[in-house]
Amino acid sequence: MEEHIEAAFEINGPYVEKIHYGYMKKFKERGCDLFLDWQEAHVVHNIESWEIDPPQVARAKTVKKIAEECLLISVRMDIERESKGT
Repeated sequence: MEEHIEAAFEINGPYVEKIHYGYMKKFKERGCDLFLDWQEAHVVHNIESWEIDPPQVARAKTVKKIAEECLLISVRMDIERESKGT
């Protein structure tokens, strides 16, 4: 069993570390700023503050959720803008 765990870590370990450190280095500060902007503008979203500013490792699932939510908000804003005729 332990051999399987080690083999899985060898395969997935670099990928997981890239997601974690990539999020922390490139996106965490921007995500936190965006989250605060959304709160100030009363933008409805489905992201918790701990997902934007994780206490530990940024998981791939959470990073993907943040990206998808940003896309959905962007689309909603475009639709709202188009419906106003601007």
